Amino acid sequence: MLEEMVENGDVSFSESGLLWIELANAYTECDRVGEAIKLLEHAVEVTRSKYAENDSTLLSLLQELAGSYFHQGETEKAFKIWEHVVAVLETGDGNATYLFESRNQLLAAYLRDNQLEKAAKHVELLTSTEEWESLISLGKVYFQAGQHGKAMEPLEHAVKSQDEELGEFNIDSPQYSQHCLALVCEATGRTEDATQLLNSIVAVRKRALP
Repeated sequence: MLEEMVENGDVSFSESGLLWIELANAYTECDRVGEAIKLLEHAVEVTRSKYAENDSTLLSLLQELAGSYFHQGETEKAFKIWEHVVAVLETGDGNATYLFESRNQLLAAYLRDNQLEKAAKHVELLTSTEEWESLISLGKVYFQAGQHGKAMEPLEHAVKSQDEELGEFNIDSPQYSQHCLALVCEATGRTEDATQLLNSIVAVRKRALP
């Protein structure tokens, strides 16, 4: 049906990709994940036959298919696709933001599946040490794995980078990394450091009040 609409010029191929995804999401919301998977598998096959592997519509469909596999409990298939999407984006000249989002989607999947070692290795491969979200994610991975000592370093670096660029008491500075670091400090017996970090967060919020 959608293929005919594309051939007739009623919708563009990128628009058909969005329609496939919307229909698959509707199936999933109705607990018809199996039908969503069949639809997305077909959409991927059709799109792959017409476009290169790094086509944005194809990559979006692959992401959706991976999510459906994961939802259905077919985690091996899901991770194979997610890892493939990241590999394609890393070797091409794709959108840097989409690459970062795809890496974090894979990281989230590793965490949901309790694959903490893979999650830690994945975050460590991220190229920019100034990506605070990645540093925070790495700290959280180690913390969940009970490796509190390893969790400390990336979180401390995230806080330091934010303070240097935005200023310690800048209300625009994200404070989530400070809160995560405070939790690690408390877990490792550094109560005074944890208290100092929490007081810093409170001070910034007070300054923001009119």
